[in-house]
Amino acid sequence: MTGDFYISSHFSIRPSVDGEPDYKSVIPNANMRRRMGRIVKMGVAACAGCLGKVPGRVPDAVLTASALGCLNDTEKFACEILDREETMLNPTAFIFSTFNTLGGQIALLDSLKTYNSTYVNGASSFSDALLDALLLVSEGHHNVLVLAFDEIIPTSRAILERMGRFSPESEGAVAFLVSDT
Repeated sequence: MTGDFYISSHFSIRPSVDGEPDYKSVIPNANMRRRMGRIVKMGVAACAGCLGKVPGRVPDAVLTASALGCLNDTEKFACEILDREETMLNPTAFIFSTFNTLGGQIALLDSLKTYNSTYVNGASSFSDALLDALLLVSEGHHNVLVLAFDEIIPTSRAILERMGRFSPESEGAVAFLVSDT
């Protein structure tokens, strides 16, 4: 890797510290907002806040990173599989439970048809996404949006507390715009 790299903008949402943001201002469509899970709304708001600080800059790539993905939606999907005995499942529940849901939602909302990748590698997810961003910038991409997100649900909280690993700061979303200028 050669060249200079800059963090042109950043924005974070930490509900346990700052409280929940007003998602209506970022996602004005009520139907869309209603369909999004809490972590997806957090991620979209973090990206909007990050990109809002540098008007006119459009990402050449979108990279998302998560240790565990959209836990609440995944739990809903797993419960639906059990409740319906693996028959007549709603495909929407599956779509929202996948790790790349947030990256896809950002691309759809901003009409981005660029490189879009999601990293799910536990604690290494963010560093993997950041490394990819640096490689992309060194290869000629000018603005790369990097988003890290994770959520805590009652089930994961109980497990983390039993392991002595729970921290309220484990939940939230942070977005960076990595640039060459």
